[in-house]
Amino acid sequence: MNLIQRNTIFILLFVSALLLGAVIIMNMWSLYEFENTVSDEWNHNQQIKTDFAASKIAEHILQVRNELVSLSTFPTIIDLNINECSGDLSIIHENIEGVLNTLLRTNAQGDVTECSSPRFSSYVGLNVKNTDYFSIPNQTTQPYISSPVQNHDRSQVIVSTPLFKTTTYIPYPNVLGEFKGIIFTIIELGDLYYRYAHPLLDTQESYAFIASKRTNASIFSTLNTSLKNVSASTLEQTVLQTYGESIITRSGFIIGNETFLIFFITPQRALSGNFEAIRTQHTLSLGIVVLFAGVLGALIVYVYRSGKTSEHTLAQAKDLLSTMGITIEKERKTFSNSKITIQKKGVYLVEEETQHEAFELFISMLNKGYAGLGIVRTNPNTIQKKYGLKKTPLVWLTSDQQVENRVSTLDELKQLIHEFIKKSEKSVIFIERLEYLIAHNSFTDVLKMVYTLNDVLTARDAIIILSVNPDSLHQEERKSLEAETKSVYGHASEKIKLKADELAILEYINAQNTRNKSVTYNEITRAFKITKPTTRTKIRALEQKGLIKVQPLGRTKTITITPLGRKLV
Repeated sequence: MNLIQRNTIFILLFVSALLLGAVIIMNMWSLYEFENTVSDEWNHNQQIKTDFAASKIAEHILQVRNELVSLSTFPTIIDLNINECSGDLSIIHENIEGVLNTLLRTNAQGDVTECSSPRFSSYVGLNVKNTDYFSIPNQTTQPYISSPVQNHDRSQVIVSTPLFKTTTYIPYPNVLGEFKGIIFTIIELGDLYYRYAHPLLDTQESYAFIASKRTNASIFSTLNTSLKNVSASTLEQTVLQTYGESIITRSGFIIGNETFLIFFITPQRALSGNFEAIRTQHTLSLGIVVLFAGVLGALIVYVYRSGKTSEHTLAQAKDLLSTMGITIEKERKTFSNSKITIQKKGVYLVEEETQHEAFELFISMLNKGYAGLGIVRTNPNTIQKKYGLKKTPLVWLTSDQQVENRVSTLDELKQLIHEFIKKSEKSVIFIERLEYLIAHNSFTDVLKMVYTLNDVLTARDAIIILSVNPDSLHQEERKSLEAETKSVYGHASEKIKLKADELAILEYINAQNTRNKSVTYNEITRAFKITKPTTRTKIRALEQKGLIKVQPLGRTKTITITPLGRKLV
């Protein structure tokens, strides 16, 4: 019983966490089931509509063929006057009810002599003797349906049937009289789409796509014009890249002797309106989540008020500086100096892979009389020897308990920095490899630490330098970190002015370095067709501005771009 009383707070937290987790799981499962149901239903309905559209397109073309056949069996078709291209098909519709709305006729020699619509008046006078839709009906005495052909930006199907002179009605096929030419009609696939497919598309963001099954080539599409060259075989991948997850259904139909596929495409984002029906239910569930979150928050406040907040712990903790034997002193002489200058009072971010520029910037501030504290991932002995540090304390950022002067948690790190800044007149703190802290904690916790450091610096003459490998951060993490810090390269690059030829050389060096190639003086001389003295002058100018580094390699010297130079280009 006493055990329960002593751990009441933890029991309450545990129970609340279980309930909160149950509510979250319930909401997630409910939404997941709803989305699957809606998606499956939409897919099923769209497949039905796709099949219907395909069948109607095929039926339309066959009906046109049958209507032409019916017309060819009547003797009146021989005398029908459609040479004005007036679009009046009343005489035809008196003989047959149907979908035929355009009619053209040729003579026996293949000359187009008459048409019923001004839309195709340009055909009158053309000779189509060598076309399949004239020669095949002439040879076979059978009607003919062409595969879709491209006419400018439109896909067209031509249906034709032969005419034989007759004075009485003769059931088809009429092959007894003299061949008098053909009658044919031109069907626009776009017209068929707007007649049978477009009314079935449920949203303004749905699309249709028609392609040959044999060649996969597109013959009609309402997709973006930038996707006009997409084929049936690459359709799904292209739609995914352009529109995201989408519902794609397809169905086949036959035109002439070839099979074609029609696709209906609906991006998932277009279905968002279908989720509105259960918003109220999920709002209620989320309200329960918030309620339990409030209970948990109250319990956490209770725990913190019981003396377990980080601020209380910091106030009562032993002085870390004394524990580590850290004294605040200034360096008299160091071995390095950065070309970059920064102002006091700020948290500066150095984004680079090698941390070299960050170290040099830290050393440069020590040269200006700042008391320094380094919190590093590199062995402190290595840094002290390399840069000649005698007075500056270096604390190892590691979880190895055998190391004496080390920090491993964010709380220790914040306390150490706070004490150092508080006890020094002006100070510079360097934290190497921020990605190490992110990996062992979380990006959110590290970002909160940066917030705290900014607050600490408001009343102190202090500088904090953070180094991080930009490749270790996600884009959003990088933006958040840059928003709370100052860029050392930004200040430097604003002051640097380069001549056109200097900038060209810098860009050339960067391009070669990007390919993991070193650059020599002779290569620059040849690449820019300048003299060797001019090359040396240009390289010296870039080096003095901190944009490149020149290092000896045997008898030659190699040139590499610095992070500042890369920032500039």
